[in-house]
Amino acid sequence: MINQLVKVQRPALDLAELEYFENKIGVKFPAAYRSFLISCNGGTPSKPSVFFDGSALNINGATINYFYGFGGASENIDKSYSVLKYDLPELMVPIANTPGGNYFLISLKNDSSFGKVYYFDHEFEYDDDEEFDEENGVYPECLAKVANSFSDLAGKMVEL
Repeated sequence: MINQLVKVQRPALDLAELEYFENKIGVKFPAAYRSFLISCNGGTPSKPSVFFDGSALNINGATINYFYGFGGASENIDKSYSVLKYDLPELMVPIANTPGGNYFLISLKNDSSFGKVYYFDHEFEYDDDEEFDEENGVYPECLAKVANSFSDLAGKMVEL
């Protein structure tokens, strides 16, 4: 299922780049997402749409334009995280973008949010003082929970 997520893959992953990033941030990606990176290294999704409860953001889903990977100048996880990390909750890593400039993030926080996938709306600014409590379903105004895992996200993706 995960290996069939993309119709156009990025160039092959250099495992050293993945390991460098994981060492830099001090945590490994969840196994399913790591497997996806190793086999596909991101790319254009074959089923780009996903529905989720984004009522706080006045949306009911979004379209994934491109899954990020490693290497290259664009759609690069390391470069995107370096640019966006100060605008995102701690250890939330961009894994995909939307045609409207928003992002799908995977949480690498060492708490109940680890491995979960969120939608980030760039029109809302994230403030470090905003509460983020996954266990109680409390999210910053810029986030909506999409999936409990990368595999869960893959299962929710549809072609419209």
